[in-house]
Amino acid sequence: MDNFNFESLNIFLTVSKFRSFSRASNYLYLDSSTISKKIRQLEKAVNRQLFARTNQGVELTSAGVAFRKNAQKLLTNLKELTAPPTIDWDTLRIGILDNIAAYHYPSLISKHLTQFKELKISVKAIELVHLFNEGQLDAIIINEEQHQDISGEFFEAKLCKEPFGIISNHRAGLSAATSLTRLDSSKLIIAPRYCPVSQQLLNLFDSPKDIKQISYTNTVLELVALSSYLSILPWQMVQSLVKNDHRFRASKLVDFPPRTISLFTRSHDVQNILTSQL
Repeated sequence: MDNFNFESLNIFLTVSKFRSFSRASNYLYLDSSTISKKIRQLEKAVNRQLFARTNQGVELTSAGVAFRKNAQKLLTNLKELTAPPTIDWDTLRIGILDNIAAYHYPSLISKHLTQFKELKISVKAIELVHLFNEGQLDAIIINEEQHQDISGEFFEAKLCKEPFGIISNHRAGLSAATSLTRLDSSKLIIAPRYCPVSQQLLNLFDSPKDIKQISYTNTVLELVALSSYLSILPWQMVQSLVKNDHRFRASKLVDFPPRTISLFTRSHDVQNILTSQL
């Protein structure tokens, strides 16, 4: 049975399709002697004559007809066995940063919420990276700069860039665009240092110890609404808050680099199914 292989089956099916060794040879880019040799080896392996030679070419014998049916099944099963695994929403384990989920992709999440095998939303990107590194998540959507914490091979798809803005209460006299140099650090509330954006901000100010760090966004917003404190948040989030809550006013931050939101996966298949709807 050493000569019984999938190449031989493919040659057999091609010859039976064209009823000619020479046409099968042209189709498969093999010389006729190779085609003849492979068919002889196959007939020897299965111990039966599969083709009857005629003046017009070749015809399947009754044994050849039966063998063709089984060969087609075998090759179909092989293609299914070697095909990439089917990726569907109910097989995916996704992690996404909270403010990205809420202000960039709420429609996508609500559409597939009951389908995801697992959906992990966190305020800490490093938590999502850890789960991704441990193989517990198939994909994460976080700020691009945290790719340095990802171990092993991965694929990245940059989804969008987003600037930052200042959010204040409606009584603040901020203009439509604001510079960091005009801000009083003692009046700032930001996320703790685990946030890479907060790390950047703390490194920029002369007195970072004056900046209040609070983990919970709802608390930050209530403090901003009721006091003269300001906060620096992603622009999409700032715009949404101002639109839906008249207690706030927005000002775009002009001298702070925007963030890049990226999708990280371990395979192109997972990347493709997600980017098709992101």
